[in-house]
Parts: sequence; C-alpha cells; structure tokens
Amino acid sequence: MNRLGRQLGFFLAASALAGLGGCRSLDLAKSLFHDYRSGQAVAADHNVLFYAGDLLLRPGQTGQLSARLETVHAFHGVSGVTVAFFLGDQEVARGVTDEKGLARCFWRPEGAGSYRLRARCVRLPPGIDKEERNADQAVADLLVEVCPPQRKFLAVDLDHTLVDESFGKVLTAQQCRYMAGSPQALTRLAGQYGIIYLTARPDALTRKSKLWLAQCGYPPGVLITCSSLNDSLHHGGQYKSNRLASLRNDFPNIQAGVGDQASDAQAYLDNDMTAYVITSAAPGSRRARKLAGELAQLDAGGRLARAGRLIVVANWAQIEQGLTRGQSFPPQAMLGRR
Repeated sequence: MNRLGRQLGFFLAASALAGLGGCRSLDLAKSLFHDYRSGQAVAADHNVLFYAGDLLLRPGQTGQLSARLETVHAFHGVSGVTVAFFLGDQEVARGVTDEKGLARCFWRPEGAGSYRLRARCVRLPPGIDKEERNADQAVADLLVEVCPPQRKFLAVDLDHTLVDESFGKVLTAQQCRYMAGSPQALTRLAGQYGIIYLTARPDALTRKSKLWLAQCGYPPGVLITCSSLNDSLHHGGQYKSNRLASLRNDFPNIQAGVGDQASDAQAYLDNDMTAYVITSAAPGSRRARKLAGELAQLDAGGRLARAGRLIVVANWAQIEQGLTRGQSFPPQAMLGRR
C-alpha cells in the first residue's frame, strides 16, 4: 500500500475513533476498515475510485478539467489511462493519467451557464492489473459553473451542517440523515445564491459526497474538497480560508458561509463574509460554553456579532430567515453567556 493509501486508512480510522469511546468505537473501526478495503467507504465504482473535480469559472475563462483514477485496495494511481470528458454525447477534452492517476486537460465553455460533464476512461494501457480492468465502466460526474463575477454565492460546509451524523457514520452507513429542513431551505436559497459546497473532507470522498447531495435533493453546486490529507486532518479551517480567498479573486460577491465550528466562522470572517454557525448545543450547556468561548476569541468585544457578521443558529429555518429577511441571532442569545 502506498503512502496515500496509508494516510487515507489512518484518516478513516482516526475519524471513526475520534468521537466514540470503548467497544463502540472499536466496532466502528472494524466496520470502517472493512468498508475501506472494499471501497464502500469512498463509494468506489467497478472496483476503482474514479472522481472528477468541479469548477467555478467566469465567462470566457478557460478551466482545467481533472479526474483521478485509483485502485481500491491500495489507493495508488493508475497511470497511462486516457480519460475523456463529455458534455452530453460530445467529447470536449481528453487527457492521460499520470503516476498519481490524475488526468488534466483544458476546456473553455461557450458562455455562462451550468455545464454537467461526465468523465470516462476510454482507453486502458496494455498490461493493466486485473482489479483495474473494469475502469472503462466507471464514470465521474462534474459540474462546471460559469457565472458573471457579480454573482452572489453562499458557501456551505457538509458535516454537522448538512449531514446530521458523526463522520464515522458518514463513512460506514449506506445513507446518512440530513439536518432537518436543509434540502428545502437550501433549494429556496439557491434561487438567490449560487451554492458552493466547501468541505474539509479529503478529495477521495468527492464521489461519495456528490452522491449523497444528489440523493438527498440538495440543489446543484460546486463541490470543493481538500486535496491534502494533512490539511483535511489538521488544517481544515485554514484550507477553507485559503480556498475562499482564491475564489473571491474572481467572485468577490461570495457573501456568507454556513458551518458548525469556530474554524468555519474564522474562514468566512477572514474573507469579509457573514459567518453562520449552526449548533444543536443547548444554551448554557458545556458544549455551548465551549463554542461561545471559541467564538469570543474571534470577536473580541462582540463587534462582529453586533454588526450581524457573526450569527449563531439552531436550525436551517433560522439560516433562511437571516439570509432572506436580515434577522439576526446573536451568539450570546443562542449559546448562553459564558
């Protein structure tokens, strides 16, 4: 197993063990190891992991399409495979996978709009391993969103923001619960905002994340994941802040973000956005006091909260009220005073 495979296995095991104790966590770790080895934890397709990255572009901009092909058992890249990108039945670009299994090529959309592309492995090299021979049956969907620079956007985290489960459950369950009312609320908000799904999940979970969003009825949106497992494990907040800063160079009207941690709020505030923090913690509880303390460090004196830049909510109905009606939910009211 290569370094990426070992890192990914460690990431999955650590995620399973992080929130649970005793025998329960051991049982989950065993289940997770089985799902990891079989490819179920990452939603492998035809015995390989094949996924493609979404893009957000301005009209007239050329984007780099990318897709990655890896084996399930060792998670090493499959090289020498020709990958073609299709818009409907028309091939628009193609590239060949490198030693990391990554195929890249350039494409310039005709104009503004949502382009739903599909990547396929159209030519396999001779002498390919037995477990990789079905790669030409795997497909990877991607979204290329082409918008004018003034388009309004909303950034949304996944885990404990849309997904109402532990991360260990995300990796082992066939289907996970979503936060009550979130698909409906986000669908309505998509009438006013472009949606950016911004998560610290590693990019190996791209396919699984896209499938879950579609199955639960969330609106289309560009999915951005962590390209580095180290960032995913240890620097998720900083990664989000950096990605938002890069995106805002072309799309300065990314106005607000929703997440469940103080690090999410920090990433949004770093980029002059309104930060929504969603929590199920009861006001005055230990968990609420901890979150209140972390948010207080971000907003010494409460200036951002008073300006409506830092908002703490209990559900998606309140997020919708804040974004559409300007209603504010100050942190101290939702979490209780420290």
